[in-house]
Amino acid sequence: MALALVGAAGCTTLLGDGYEVVAEDAAVHHDAASESGHARDAKSRDALVKSEAATDAGCMALMSLSNKSAFESTVCGGLTCTAADNAELAGNTHCTDDAGAIACALPAYTPADAGAPDAAQADGGHHDAGPVLPKCSALPALSSGFKYPSTILYAIGSTAIQPYVAHIAQLLAAGVPSVADGGTATSATVIYAAAGSCVGVEAAFAPAGSSPPPINTLATTANYYDPMLDPQGNPIPYTCELDSTAPADLGISDVFPSSCTGLPFAPPTDPLPAPYYDFYGPVQVMEMLVPVRSAATTISYEQAGLVWGYGDQAMVSPWTDSTLLFRRSASSGTQTMISLAIGLDPRSWVGVAEATTTGVKTALLNVQMTGLPDGGTPPDPNANAAKTMGILASDVADGLRQSVRPLAFQDRGERCAWLPDTSLASFDKRNVRDGHYPIWGPSHFITTVDSSFIPKPTVAKVIAALSGTDPDVSKLLDVIQLYATNHVVPTCAMHVSRTSDGASYVFYQPPGKSACGCYYDDQVPLDATTCTPCTGDSDCTGAPGGATSCNVFGLPPKGFCEVPGP
Repeated sequence: MALALVGAAGCTTLLGDGYEVVAEDAAVHHDAASESGHARDAKSRDALVKSEAATDAGCMALMSLSNKSAFESTVCGGLTCTAADNAELAGNTHCTDDAGAIACALPAYTPADAGAPDAAQADGGHHDAGPVLPKCSALPALSSGFKYPSTILYAIGSTAIQPYVAHIAQLLAAGVPSVADGGTATSATVIYAAAGSCVGVEAAFAPAGSSPPPINTLATTANYYDPMLDPQGNPIPYTCELDSTAPADLGISDVFPSSCTGLPFAPPTDPLPAPYYDFYGPVQVMEMLVPVRSAATTISYEQAGLVWGYGDQAMVSPWTDSTLLFRRSASSGTQTMISLAIGLDPRSWVGVAEATTTGVKTALLNVQMTGLPDGGTPPDPNANAAKTMGILASDVADGLRQSVRPLAFQDRGERCAWLPDTSLASFDKRNVRDGHYPIWGPSHFITTVDSSFIPKPTVAKVIAALSGTDPDVSKLLDVIQLYATNHVVPTCAMHVSRTSDGASYVFYQPPGKSACGCYYDDQVPLDATTCTPCTGDSDCTGAPGGATSCNVFGLPPKGFCEVPGP
């Protein structure tokens, strides 16, 4: 059953039933762009909501909304949504039906449920040495004669963030000239082990009286990067053997540290206690996907919890074969973030556990092409495709749109199922940025800081560069364009913020002249936009929605009128 809900002029609010509002009154935003990227930016909702309205196409009255349910149930600006069908759950043995309000019991975690840990990043395939990998602490010179900088930064964590770390690592290996002092370059060798988001948390945080584990106990190999790009403009990875017995300088996670259950050093709450600090970075979006041969288009909170919690025992059509459900593990940011969105412990998932994102991707593509995850052909390939589902981050999934498609997700107590984008033909992440699609969260850069919340200089440089706020890197790399074209959302393009995975969110306006929503739209590109090009603030007189600030980004620079932030 698919009910099209279309917003005409103005907004229509679809009131959900039984939704519990979490963290409604405040938003704590850690923003590397504000106060030199180091001080904690904790603001009440009243402090955040200072602008008249959002200038972007879509909802023009976001600032008036007070919680996640309000954002998800508001249809305006020509947005459309569909409704998932929970009717069959009325007779499900795992669920109860109270006058149409469905509640389903999910399995509790037991140690036997834990999935295999994520594998370390596979060999990049580019080596200057022979079959024996070089030690990461003593990298050999390249055949060109290039010698790697002696300053080494060890980082570990999310596989999803690795492509963006690679771009920053390439620039720092070559040397990034300083805009402030007339050209003195900052150089460093960034060693990155892509071992899973929660491994990044474990590597960078420990409670008082203990220390994080040595990085070489959490991964065996890591990548470092050539100072030159390949002919297609991509970083060139090499592989080294991790031999450092020190903790990582930087842990990177797609999920909040408190979401990482079952780790020795997982913090019970956010924010982190001193001397650790969690800097927020670009927003990652997670999706549940099916082959395009599947007829499924939506999935509800209740359906998703049952399918991933019980598999073929969930009795939720069409996902009735656990061997065709492709997931990650409890240390994966993708699985953990979706877990917090569907109310299921990340250690209690069923289905086929893939050690890497590539494993899930390959299985989905094979089912779409031939009908079996190993590439074989079953008697009825279409029947297998109908039963198949997997999970991926948008930056991977969106590149597969011709073969797999995201399911619109209907949150608990809601009547709208939203895609991350405004349609299957777009990549604008509009429904993420405006608070309709709920399975998203900021990247987390976890490190030690001093009493002024300042990390080590090289770590601070990498965090600012990954956040798109380092002026030196911005002269060499359009970070916002990099994220936009890879389906990741920089903080400056968001209109909502949240304080934990799965929790409520409130309206957010990027501070000062940092809002980049229109520039992001320009890079996507977005067909329908109210954005006004500009070269100075005077060009913004009369621009829609109180957009009086001309904010300039990009290489070459390009300006658009935005609402000035607090």
